[in-house]
Amino acid sequence: MKITTYSIVFVLGAALFLSSCSAEDGEDGAMGPQGIQGEQGPAGQDGADGQDGVDGTPTIISSDWFDSVFSSDAFSSTFDVPDDRISDEVMNSGYVLVYGQLNINRAIVPLPYTLGNQTYSFQLEPENTNFRGIRLSASTDGQNRENFNYFDRFRYVIFPPNTGTSKTTAKNSIQFLKNSGVDIFDYEQLADYLGIED
Repeated sequence: MKITTYSIVFVLGAALFLSSCSAEDGEDGAMGPQGIQGEQGPAGQDGADGQDGVDGTPTIISSDWFDSVFSSDAFSSTFDVPDDRISDEVMNSGYVLVYGQLNINRAIVPLPYTLGNQTYSFQLEPENTNFRGIRLSASTDGQNRENFNYFDRFRYVIFPPNTGTSKTTAKNSIQFLKNSGVDIFDYEQLADYLGIED
């Protein structure tokens, strides 16, 4: 009977307790203050250094060497070197260097070049003429007729304008070479750096 009495009292107490609770929540309490910052963890290991990438080189087009065919006994002379790659785009946004090899000491020098009273130069002939390519010129001071034979041969290097999706322009290529310590007017340096073969 004691167990039954205790059981009844317990059940009645539980029923009273549960019936006094509300189904609705009360208000949320205010946010407590932020805790103190934890200690700094140990530094991680340094990663291994990657391999250095290969230096890029500008895109260039170089001609083969071609013989000098200037006239003899004249005040001036020209000869043309046809090349379909000399376009309006190359003239407007590209860059062309012409080098000649002197027959005296085999030195290779950029044009224009003056030796004595002779001046050697070049001009680009674009798409809108009956000839497309490079015209080489030799002239004197106008006092005497000359044999234009200081040069044995010539070659040229074209730095094309921006090609398609490439961000490399002729101006950027020239700057890249200068930043790399290459004097573009020194044929040996340019040829060595760009791998231009004789």
